[in-house]
Amino acid sequence: MSTPAPRLFQTDSLSEHGHTEFVFQLLNPNLGMMPGLAKWLQKFIEDAVARGTTFKPEETLQIGWCVLRIIQRPDGKLGLLERSDENGSWGESVDRCLMQLWLQQEVSRSVGLEEKMSFPRENDAALVAACVERADQLVMLRHEPDAKSNFSGWLVQCAENHDHGKLTPQQLLPLTAEVPATAQFLALPVNSMVLIEGPNVTRGRIRARVSYQGTTLEPKEGSYLAQLNSDLGR
Repeated sequence: MSTPAPRLFQTDSLSEHGHTEFVFQLLNPNLGMMPGLAKWLQKFIEDAVARGTTFKPEETLQIGWCVLRIIQRPDGKLGLLERSDENGSWGESVDRCLMQLWLQQEVSRSVGLEEKMSFPRENDAALVAACVERADQLVMLRHEPDAKSNFSGWLVQCAENHDHGKLTPQQLLPLTAEVPATAQFLALPVNSMVLIEGPNVTRGRIRARVSYQGTTLEPKEGSYLAQLNSDLGR
């Protein structure tokens, strides 16, 4: 089976401001059907340039928690690279960035925390317990971030009541490659706690309970989290 051609999206108003247009691509054809993802990024860039921002090759652009690299494309337009969550290599796409941004927004909307979202950066670190590797249940706790040490505020450990041992700093990008379910909760605010349950939290389907300032939040009816938990069963 042949690989589908990338879907290309292009800004169309930057030249009015004397700026080079952007072309960015989605490699996963299903993402092109997600409501407004590519249109949102296009408008984000166009609005930034209209406000006076100038984007140049080799600079970076922060979208949610993802860092995108700006390149000069062979066609003369500007393009966007994102890092693979598997090995950190750069490739010309925005698939992971847009999908994870959408998931993080939907998680926050599910429990009414969309106005309190706080995005870390891919290079920020979480403190991770070794028991995460073999856990059936995970707990994510967010404390105050520390910009000087690139600490995101997140602690990740298993849900068992035992000595979790030393918590080791780990960059968020490789952490989300090892435990993909964690990525969608990273924009929850300080004083959030997430309980993630399996049957296989590292690779399988999950359900999750979100607490904020010590209070468990019930997902809104029909929301992303409500559907996620319903699909797996209670």
